[in-house]
Amino acid sequence: MQSSMSSRLERADVVVQSGEVFRLEDAAGTRVQVLRGSVWITQDGDPNDYYLPAAGTITLERPGVVLFYALEPAKLIVRHPVPQISVAARVARGLARLSRVLAP
Repeated sequence: MQSSMSSRLERADVVVQSGEVFRLEDAAGTRVQVLRGSVWITQDGDPNDYYLPAAGTITLERPGVVLFYALEPAKLIVRHPVPQISVAARVARGLARLSRVLAP
């Protein structure tokens, strides 16, 4: 998964059966919402674990592996951050398009 939170996010729906584990890697900036069920969350390098019930949301702040253990059948929405393009890169792309349009 990517890092760096932004307003544009890629979404994935994930179903995890009771007793199963869902794994995310490099999850910093990823937002997870539990639509139904509940999960126990363990993040690499975080001394705390987290319980997330239905309607709960967490934004993962650490890079590395995150494990979601389903305490009951769970449906998650996972939103991965989409890297933002710098203003300079957007301007350069716009100028390149404009030059193609204006070229004879």
